[in-house]
Amino acid sequence: MTGLSSSETGQLTTYLLNDNIDVLGDDVPVGYPVQDKEILLLDDAGNEVGVNQVGEIVVRSRYLATGYWLRPELTEAKFKADTKGNGQRLCFTGDLGLRLPDGCLVHKGRKDFRVKIRGYGLELEEVEKVFLSHPAVHEAVVVTRDNEAGESRLIAYYTCRFSERHTVSDLRKFINERLPDHMTPSAFVRLDALPLNPNGKVDRRALPDPGTHALT
Repeated sequence: MTGLSSSETGQLTTYLLNDNIDVLGDDVPVGYPVQDKEILLLDDAGNEVGVNQVGEIVVRSRYLATGYWLRPELTEAKFKADTKGNGQRLCFTGDLGLRLPDGCLVHKGRKDFRVKIRGYGLELEEVEKVFLSHPAVHEAVVVTRDNEAGESRLIAYYTCRFSERHTVSDLRKFINERLPDHMTPSAFVRLDALPLNPNGKVDRRALPDPGTHALT
């Protein structure tokens, strides 16, 4: 049994996996909506997307969290009143999903990890996965930063395996041989440790400004 849930929405979907079900590729179906939870897939303009198209997972229900403790700005960003009324509200999860023709939902990652570089859409996790496969890299996170011209570029932050020697040219060549040019970071920042939030996850907002520390 698999499914999708969050602390803001509770259980959203359920899906029964068994030996007779073939899961192709890296995307695992998360199933069908549970009772009293309606799942919408919206584009950036707030319009519903069609079957086999990716959109943000937005939950419509009267059974949602009331908000975030002492974080009114985040509550306002994530929770909206439903124009249909009936005591329901909307929760914008920040997750991306795709609906199959039979109504099954497939989770497609996080919206805030999907960016556009030079007109190309890409997933930051794809770059991180390749970067982490380099023998010298122990931990890695890739983010976007705007340059002086206002253009987005990729910056890679990483920690090293001390037994491995490397140069920035090595890192860039390694990634460029495996990914398109627009997915190769413009600069690399080596850190002693990646900043973590209280939950033990990488705190992307606490990553230092590349400044003079970036190796290009």
